Amino acid sequence: MLHVRGDVDLVTAPEFARAVRAAAARTDRPVVIDLTQVDFMDGRGLRILEDASREAPLTIRPSKLVRRLLEVVRLERITLVD
Repeated sequence: MLHVRGDVDLVTAPEFARAVRAAAARTDRPVVIDLTQVDFMDGRGLRILEDASREAPLTIRPSKLVRRLLEVVRLERITLVD
């Protein structure tokens, strides 16, 4: 499971992308990403999740903010769990 906290933005997006890619490369199961402690996510973070969902199944434990963002943009390939 990949745990992320704080902001996913211009500064942190490259590191987030590397971590998601690395997690996907290590397993043939859905990649579980815990975003419950993410306070802010911009379009870069959403793009990383969208791109990763094309490569591997994703299961996301979202914060309220991330849940709302994913609902608004309707990334159907991503499974949300509480």
